[in-house]
Amino acid sequence: MAGRRENYRVSSSRSRAAKTSKEEIWGLVTALELFIAEDEAAEMKRYIDVCTTMVEALSDIAGLRCVVEHDQTNRVIPHAVIYFTPDWTGPSGNAVQVALAKGEPHIYVQQGVHQGGYFDEIAVDPINLLPGEELIVAARLREELTRR
Repeated sequence: MAGRRENYRVSSSRSRAAKTSKEEIWGLVTALELFIAEDEAAEMKRYIDVCTTMVEALSDIAGLRCVVEHDQTNRVIPHAVIYFTPDWTGPSGNAVQVALAKGEPHIYVQQGVHQGGYFDEIAVDPINLLPGEELIVAARLREELTRR
């Protein structure tokens, strides 16, 4: 507090519970400026390129239909999606998901209706992938999908 003591009535029952420093406000303003300055078209193109790389790496596996999906309802950003066709004889989507999560490196994919997908699919969200990591994800997916 600044000023003369006689000008303030201090009460222990009142305080500023949600204090915000100027540094925190500056950080928020900076984050908003960076977000607004992003090139959404370039970002979406990168996501599509990443997903296309994964889809092309897996599309030759029999019993799978691999596609890039992007729509405003289920896939707000592009996703690499692997659908299991009736001809599929390999491991279940859930088995692949668990193996990827337990493997090295740990890879987390969407699988099943409880994660916003469909029962017969695996979806890869590219938002957290760094350049080149799509090759690692594709290789690990191939390894688990072709495991017999």
